[in-house]
Amino acid sequence: MGSGDSVLPNRSVVVWPYTTLSEPEFDFALEMITISASVRQAKTKIGMANRRGWVAYEFEGELFVKWSPIHDDEQTYTDLNASMQCFRNEDFIELESVGPLVDLACGANVRHVEVWALIPLVDVGVSEALASLRADPSALG
Repeated sequence: MGSGDSVLPNRSVVVWPYTTLSEPEFDFALEMITISASVRQAKTKIGMANRRGWVAYEFEGELFVKWSPIHDDEQTYTDLNASMQCFRNEDFIELESVGPLVDLACGANVRHVEVWALIPLVDVGVSEALASLRADPSALG
């Protein structure tokens, strides 16, 4: 049996109490979840383990891509282990990466790195750009 035919769960989506998954801003597909901006006055927030290491937002012919450390199953994250979270309301969309929980001694520090890129979609459409990211994350950045 191929991995696509498995009957065991292989991912989860964390949903905040004020979120309704049937809202028109959501589109659930096999390879990704899309959340569209709108002026509709409703808050939505979802999260998940980010196993690809990137999240993207398309606006007016440009693709904003944020890379962050890939989710580590050996670590614990806040919000039911959601290392990537997306919030939207009528004013903005927030793409948030979250690092694992750590205990810090007095005077110690921790670092969480994000790499951002703004990519013009001049010669390629958003679908093609996202397909390139899925195949090779360094292809566009």
